[in-house]
This record gives sequence, structure tokens and C-alpha cells, in this order.
Amino acid sequence: MGWFTRGKSGQKETRGFFARLVLDVRDRLFGATTGPRWTAPAEALEYFRDPGAWKAVVSSNVKAIGYFASVKRGVKSALGVQFLSNTTYYYDVPNVSLYGEFSVASSKGRFLHTRIKLTGVPYDGPH
Repeated sequence: MGWFTRGKSGQKETRGFFARLVLDVRDRLFGATTGPRWTAPAEALEYFRDPGAWKAVVSSNVKAIGYFASVKRGVKSALGVQFLSNTTYYYDVPNVSLYGEFSVASSKGRFLHTRIKLTGVPYDGPH
């Protein structure tokens, strides 16, 4: 019997303590998205279609980041993160100062994981 089996949904299921431990460590190190699902505002998605909305960053995992600040009442702001794998995630980050801290962080991946994902910030993605 292997470490993984296929469940009814076709997803991998683990068997045994060691396999669960390995998956938990992997998720903690390489960024399992832990926040609740969220739908980015249509205005934010439109804004991020413009290549000028993105700021390129130096990182081994993150390609660019951007911030959409809504001026309309009731429309949420969004932090956009493009990864080198060409996937994009949007996070419900209402505080523009967090974007500022992210843009100057020495390790973009570590900042994203510890200050955004592990704190349970709602997300929308992958796109």
C-alpha cells in the first residue's frame, strides 16, 4: 500500500502519519493558501488587465505585485500577486500600507506566506 490513494473525488488522500506530516510541512513552506475564498471586485480585475498596474519585483517565486484602491463606496480594494508560473492571485487587503511593506520586503515569498496567507487573508485565484 502506497502513501497516497485516490479517493472518491479523484483527489489524492494520504495514508499514515508520515505522509500527513510531509504534506503539512510542504504546505507551510511552499505556500498553501489558507485564507477563505473571496471574489475580487470586477473593477479590480479590470484594473489589473493593464500591464501598468503591476510592479515587477525581484523574487524566486513572485513576478509582480499590484494594488487596486477603490474610490467607490462598497467596492473592496485588492492586492494582486503574479507568480513566475503565470498564475495570479488576488487578496482582500484593504490596507495600502501592507502593499508598501510587501513591495520593499527582502523576501517576497516569505512576506506573502507569513503576513498574508498564514494570517487568513481572503483570496481569489488562481487566474
